[in-house]
Amino acid sequence: DLSGLRYENQVLKEQNLRLSLELLKLREARLENARLRELLEFRAEAEGVGTYLPAKVVARDPDRIANTILIDAGYTDGVRERMPVVTAEGLVGRILEVHPWTAIIQLLLDRNCRVSAIVQRVGRTQGIVMCENGVFYLKNVQIRSEIEVDDPVISSGLGEVFPKGILVGRVKSLGEGDRGLFREVILTPGVQFDNLEEVFVLKQISSRGPN
Repeated sequence: DLSGLRYENQVLKEQNLRLSLELLKLREARLENARLRELLEFRAEAEGVGTYLPAKVVARDPDRIANTILIDAGYTDGVRERMPVVTAEGLVGRILEVHPWTAIIQLLLDRNCRVSAIVQRVGRTQGIVMCENGVFYLKNVQIRSEIEVDDPVISSGLGEVFPKGILVGRVKSLGEGDRGLFREVILTPGVQFDNLEEVFVLKQISSRGPN
């Protein structure tokens, strides 16, 4: 009887393990489907802006290049250096290196990946978004500029890489003026960089061409 109970207990443990693994798979599939639906909705909303190539993140900080990720799309897919990369949540970065089947994305987390931006408000305050030590700033904002906490900040299209109108982040906090000229503006980025799994490479900008 004791031997039979032990065998039955082992069988139940194995069944419990299989059920737990199946539950995890189903939960992951549900979450993936939700992400893909968001991406498809974003793609539909972005029709006319350009051609978006979907890609999956396959590695982080490849070859020890800080603040980068590796995707499973490359030169053979039409990916080229400096192409913008986005998600449904906003701007991710730009293509840094291209290989036949993969490409490296320079994230906005890199202080050298800067974006000309504009505050989405009547005053249309402009500045440069850059990240320093993990904190996003909107630089060169004059002290009297019209700007409030939670204002959306989008790409202005005035640079050479990023088209106009892509969400970069929202105003998190406003500091006092620096020597009476500029004020500190801290942003919350639209993208959660630690959780990136799928992205879109913007292959072709609309008829206006690159800004």
